[in-house]
Amino acid sequence: GCLPPLIAMLNSVKTALQLQSTGVLRNLSVKMENKLTMVQEGSLPPLVRLLESPEEEVQLQVCVVLRNLAVNASNKVKMVQANVLPALLKLLRSPNLRVQEQACATCQNLSVNNDNKLKLIEEGGIRAIVLLLSVQDLAVSEHAAGAL
Repeated sequence: GCLPPLIAMLNSVKTALQLQSTGVLRNLSVKMENKLTMVQEGSLPPLVRLLESPEEEVQLQVCVVLRNLAVNASNKVKMVQANVLPALLKLLRSPNLRVQEQACATCQNLSVNNDNKLKLIEEGGIRAIVLLLSVQDLAVSEHAAGAL
């Protein structure tokens, strides 16, 4: 299938390749039947690493992919096990509102699982999310409210 080469491209040092692969994965992650397969094929470790990218567009694309993957109940657990929360919580303080929005939306999807909600609390996520309630951006504050 197309997933192994796309996942391999996530490990590239070239931003253009990272953006191309995350763009395709973003599109694939919309379909329910792809969500579990993408995680099973090993997409989480490189995606979690790319949350730390200095490029805001890469951060944004990765957050959207993770947001989409987090709709699947099994993926919610695997994502937190892959240590996605610390990087997501860091992105809640991004100067880019779209990155904040997508990181918060991902936290919202993850927090539907009660164990993940506890992990979010342990990681200090509640404070970071509460701060976003006062952001003058409706999408960001709506996702913040939803994550709580």
